[in-house]
Amino acid sequence: MPAFSFTPFPELITDRLRLRKLTQEDTQFIYLLRSNKQVNTFINRPLATSAKEALDFIININDSIDKNKSLYWLIVLKNKNRHVGTIALWQFS
Repeated sequence: MPAFSFTPFPELITDRLRLRKLTQEDTQFIYLLRSNKQVNTFINRPLATSAKEALDFIININDSIDKNKSLYWLIVLKNKNRHVGTIALWQFS
């Protein structure tokens, strides 16, 4: 299996978007995503019931990134600094 290194974290920037690593300051947005029934319609996971669950998720995601097991970006509108979603890569081969 190829070796991967995500240090430094690969931040991606386009004309409209900035894809960056999650921070604890993103807890409320992640909670809103993970607790929204409509957003999670086709995802097989329980809905988040607290901001602590969202924070634990962020900690686990960042731990996985630090271990070079996955990548997970927060998608932000550059001109408004507004969170619009997330995207992830994992199970590399």
